Amino acid sequence: MEGSQDVAVTAEANEDQTYWDRFYEQAHPDLLEPSSFARLCVSLLSRDESVFEVGCGNGRDALYMARSGLRVLASDPSPVALAEVRSRMQREPFDHRLRLVARRMENLDDRHAGALGAVYMRFVLHAVTAEVASVGLSWASRNLRPGGRLFVEARSVLGSRYGEGQPAGRDAFFQDDHYRRFIRADELRDEIVGIGFRVNELVEAGGLAVRDRDDPVLVRVFATRAHARHS
Repeated sequence: MEGSQDVAVTAEANEDQTYWDRFYEQAHPDLLEPSSFARLCVSLLSRDESVFEVGCGNGRDALYMARSGLRVLASDPSPVALAEVRSRMQREPFDHRLRLVARRMENLDDRHAGALGAVYMRFVLHAVTAEVASVGLSWASRNLRPGGRLFVEARSVLGSRYGEGQPAGRDAFFQDDHYRRFIRADELRDEIVGIGFRVNELVEAGGLAVRDRDDPVLVRVFATRAHARHS
């Protein structure tokens, strides 16, 4: 059974890889400006802080953070998305500090163990299985320094699109040709606390990321890595 589940998850990941490659091959002029979440998170960080964005997509937020004076590492598994980020860096006088990492979240290594100032995860946890999300959150816990910040934004189970599409596991569905898993705020909070974070603020609301007719209810988490690591 365990092997069958791994095969299913791998197939799902490959299908989504193809979807996101196709998505970023198209022009999305409405997705060039930084998100409101990125603007808020940048306002909470000191200039020159080190930030790792997991799942940067076309770089809208990573580029903004770098322009704001942060030292940014940004990962994404889509070579098409990363090519778009590089192209945007070349089209403007870009002398900011931004380094790209071509890697899936579950394959990130610990070369920054205990050193990062912040980890930024926007719209990534709801795009992967619960198991992969847990791997990513644990990675953040290991690689943030004590006092480092964790920023998460993801779709909530309270959103109007919950239940649409083909069921794909608990709280998960195939919607718009890709996998989407809706987040339970209390469970996310408990998981984050359980791996060594203090949750400073949790927001669950709509009106935070409206695009066309889609106004999802989102979970936003602002957390700090505890100084005493849990065993």
